[in-house]
Amino acid sequence: MEIASAFIVLFAIIDILGSIPIILNLQKKGEKLHPFRTSAVALSIMLLFLFAGDLVLQLFNVDIRSFAVAGALIIFIM
Repeated sequence: MEIASAFIVLFAIIDILGSIPIILNLQKKGEKLHPFRTSAVALSIMLLFLFAGDLVLQLFNVDIRSFAVAGALIIFIM
């Protein structure tokens, strides 16, 4: 259930539909896009933080609620 919740949040934040003009502009300029490699790297980073995120937060002595509030503020500012 936690993975599905994280996926929904990331899908809303990434906003691939809003990124379509940027992708089309890169293609128009002749940039070669690597969608599979990009997706694989994004999945790897997401899985890394899924399993090691608590350890990183403990390393910096931050609890999950404080991190969630800080993330919400950053998203609100954006």
